Amino acid sequence: MALISIIMSVHNGAKFLDRSVESILRQSIQDYEFIICDDASTDKTYEKLVRYKKEDSRFIIIQNQTNLGLAASLNRCLEEATGEYIARMDDDDISLPTRFEEEIDFLRKNLEYAFVSCNAITFTDGNDNVGINKKPEIPTKNQIIHGSPYLHPATMFRRETILGVGGYSEEYYAQKRAQDYELFMRMSAQGLNGYNIQKPLYKYYFSPKAALKKHSFKSTFYEVVLRYKGYRMLKVKPWQYIKIFIPVYVNVKRVLKNSFSAKESTYENS
Repeated sequence: MALISIIMSVHNGAKFLDRSVESILRQSIQDYEFIICDDASTDKTYEKLVRYKKEDSRFIIIQNQTNLGLAASLNRCLEEATGEYIARMDDDDISLPTRFEEEIDFLRKNLEYAFVSCNAITFTDGNDNVGINKKPEIPTKNQIIHGSPYLHPATMFRRETILGVGGYSEEYYAQKRAQDYELFMRMSAQGLNGYNIQKPLYKYYFSPKAALKKHSFKSTFYEVVLRYKGYRMLKVKPWQYIKIFIPVYVNVKRVLKNSFSAKESTYENS
């Protein structure tokens, strides 16, 4: 049994996988098992995972024969997990060397919290430090209603809490969009609270291409449904249900901004 079970799902992530794995190998705490699910990749992802396993027995590799999505893949990882703590990790991000040490230290000293996350340094291709992704220290219910106040891939859970709520929802609305937000709302509804360490222990990769997919109209619809069901769990006040349309507002605003920018470019070039 390991102290920490690190869970990760990868789909066609061979390009950035090495930097993510290397950041785990450099952690100040080395008592872990690294459970990685290849979600039916078509690039060199699985070959890399097999190599990691050959070089380090702490790696546990799972392979989906068909693409199941993030929620189902993470649940497969949870089925294999034996650690006292469950830590998330994304395949294109970087955990700073003391991340696990500081998160475990916090959870051991603060038994009232079910999980802990942290602030993060945001980076992109060609820019190692775009800024700080800052989260509220102790998120309130109103902040949870507005949007997820935790950085999911930087989160560490107590094993009994994430397994106790049944892991990640595989309902269509959660599987397709913001399954982490659904999990945090469900945990909050059950009185399981989280905390954000107010220092960056994580480097979060921002991909403009991936961001566009998140804001597609199909994804927006799924998030509206997710918010509605989450608000019911949280028993929010009737007037607060208007916030289920926040994703619609953000998406329409983005489309209009892009439209105006395109028109201005056309005028300048005419």
